[in-house]
Amino acid sequence: MKAVILAGGLGQRLKPLTDLMPKPMAPVNGNPFILKIINQLIEHNYDEILILAGYKSEILKSYLNKLNFKLKIKVISTPDYYSPKQRLLMSKTEIGDKFILLYGDNYVENFQQYTSVESEQSPISLLVENRIEGNVKFLSNQEIRYISNKRNGDHQFVDLGYIQVKTGKFFSELERTEDLNVALESLSKNGLIKADVVGMNLNLSISNLSRFNQINRARKKILIDRDGIINVKMARRKYLSRFEDYKIIEENWLGLEKLSGLGCDFIIITNQPGISTGEVSMEFMQELHERIYLEFLQRNIHLYGIYVCPHHWDDQCSCRKPRPGMLNSALSDFDINKSETLYIGDELKDELAANAAGIKFMYVNSEQESFPTSVYVKVSTIREVLSL
Repeated sequence: MKAVILAGGLGQRLKPLTDLMPKPMAPVNGNPFILKIINQLIEHNYDEILILAGYKSEILKSYLNKLNFKLKIKVISTPDYYSPKQRLLMSKTEIGDKFILLYGDNYVENFQQYTSVESEQSPISLLVENRIEGNVKFLSNQEIRYISNKRNGDHQFVDLGYIQVKTGKFFSELERTEDLNVALESLSKNGLIKADVVGMNLNLSISNLSRFNQINRARKKILIDRDGIINVKMARRKYLSRFEDYKIIEENWLGLEKLSGLGCDFIIITNQPGISTGEVSMEFMQELHERIYLEFLQRNIHLYGIYVCPHHWDDQCSCRKPRPGMLNSALSDFDINKSETLYIGDELKDELAANAAGIKFMYVNSEQESFPTSVYVKVSTIREVLSL
């Protein structure tokens, strides 16, 4: 059996998380969301998965290529601006006429147990969830009407994906109409789609940041500095601008690995005035941060984001540490309880920023005279501070 996963969107409603990663890579309870979907398909005996990717598809490819699966997985890259219709039509021949279509931001536990015999025999079937406003209305015998425009109260179910396709009419209608939703609307009017209802709270969705935060509420979030904590710091007023100078602090990474295993995820907060002075390019910065993200991922360390102040020290911006602007943004974006986090840094300005943001602080590899430079991430101390 073949599965197709739509995973190419820009993930605008998940920003700032998706500034760093494609939406399906969002970490959910200690693993990328896409891995949860793949493992589910393996459990249900699917033998081939096509992932139709777009935005930051190389990150998705790089991650999946390093894993060994008991089935064939192929990531098909398309331009960021492609619509779901365009991604599907581009791979039409490879997909064929019989497959299950999933959305890369939805997951339904034990999805096959919600499929009735009647919908199983339908040319096209999908799973829906009850909502106040939706895009699906039931007629009778699981037959539905799908609407492609704005959700409304007359249609009180929402399409979750898991679309079982068993007819060539799906692609015929997709080619004829303007997008996937319009094609589904047309197919439903022709009586070709039936649906089954998934029980409340059985759908896991990362469609927006609020849902993402709710899912990950049990995990602790720790804020960390970059230079001097993640990588070896350059000399004063010198900035990391070449990969040749990028050297990780291995002891700290080992500490972060242990904390990850204890249920912690991380957010990097860093001043980078070298961007303002022209010594560091935005292109290098983006490449470096994607590299750090992927190297963390290989160790099962999950980053939610990297907050950067690019301003000159004379700019008097609100984000440059010791001001708390970046820390406050991270706390707000990810709905972090101030009493359940801390900031790890190596300079006085880091401590002052943490104090101004109202959160705990820990020195590591400190340049302060009262702290030894040989101190690394103290897992035992952090466990005590955060009650892990």
